[in-house]
Amino acid sequence: MAKFRFVSCAGSGHCDFGGMSFVRMARELMDRGHAVEWVFSRTPYDIPYREVMSVMRRHGIQVDTSERFYLSVAEHDEDLGASTAAFRSYLSSRDDDCLVVDRNCVGAGFAAHAARVPWAVVGTDGREWTHQWFGLNRKLVPTPGTVPEVASLASSLCHEGFPAPGRRSFVATSPFLNISFLPRALYDDGTGESIPACSHFLGAGPVPDTLKSRDKLLITFGNTFAFPVRLRLLRLLRPLIISRSIPTLVLTGRGHTEPYRDILRDVPSATIAEWMPYDEAFREARVVIGHGGNAYIWHGLLAGSPMLAVPWYQGDQHYGSLQLQRLQVGNAVPVSMLPGLSRAWRQLCMRIPSRITKRMANASYRLNGTRLLDQLQELLADDAVLETCSNYSSLMRSGGGVEAGASLLERLAREKAHVSTCGTAACCC
Repeated sequence: MAKFRFVSCAGSGHCDFGGMSFVRMARELMDRGHAVEWVFSRTPYDIPYREVMSVMRRHGIQVDTSERFYLSVAEHDEDLGASTAAFRSYLSSRDDDCLVVDRNCVGAGFAAHAARVPWAVVGTDGREWTHQWFGLNRKLVPTPGTVPEVASLASSLCHEGFPAPGRRSFVATSPFLNISFLPRALYDDGTGESIPACSHFLGAGPVPDTLKSRDKLLITFGNTFAFPVRLRLLRLLRPLIISRSIPTLVLTGRGHTEPYRDILRDVPSATIAEWMPYDEAFREARVVIGHGGNAYIWHGLLAGSPMLAVPWYQGDQHYGSLQLQRLQVGNAVPVSMLPGLSRAWRQLCMRIPSRITKRMANASYRLNGTRLLDQLQELLADDAVLETCSNYSSLMRSGGGVEAGASLLERLAREKAHVSTCGTAACCC
């Protein structure tokens, strides 16, 4: 029996993606007789922490609540060094065989290096992307290769004979094992950014066939879609939904659904719900509209559903949206925001909910309605993109999914060396 310690940010999106699930892999290891304990990195938010604790209880996973560390460089740079040192001492007092790290918790990986504990990253392929402003629009560029605080930590914690971290960026990249549940094709993007060594792309494993019916429009906001963009999007889509009588399902995410119901109140073909299982929602969708994040793309590729991405903030949304177009499985209509103002408007709108702040927030977002409708109608009419999506769905099913991920982690815990070769039927490379 091996001892595994998992560490992630305290947000449900960092541990539970449904199918591409960090927490389900931990559960699989437990079912194989291994010991698993979870530690959460500190964040400025308390509500997500309460949510993820309920996720842990549902899966029967033990959480060490006695200690919490700032391990994400993107949140508290000034605390990264001290928290990494404290986490190193914490690991040294345990006898773990392997540490499994959320890609945002770069400090946890460096602490594992210092404590000589082999570690793996679960997330995407280990790269990060950021934005630069060009006029009123943002463009996606690779994150600079050196972040001073991280580079200093990395150089101070490398030991002779112990492999150095693969990158010095905002993202944890392990020299031992990196696990993604998306296909490798998503990252062979010709940007010149090499895929880190020891990376494995596991897909979903065998899952039931998708349903034959493809007549629905699915709109899913998740929990990070900007509120003004949600309203603008539904108002733009309303005439098309009415004129074509398209059966439409809107998943609003947590919170009140009334503003969305008001927009679609007299549209009989539209249904609004806070949530339903993604695997159920996606597989009847002719087109899925979402923000372009990792979980959205994973479920879209698995279900074989063409995707229309509306990225607005995070780097993974913009990167994923670019790749959807490159792979010819979807289109993208990015949200433009007034530079330097949008973050302040969002925070102000949350703290002072009034007509004035809502108007200010609305004014900072730009969504091209003509382009949105044109791209959507193109996807609804294009049978070729549906066939391409079906091929990627088959590719996703050819990987080993969560079970293959658990097997790779077992190898790392046992061999304590680079896991460079795939297991039988493990990867969907």
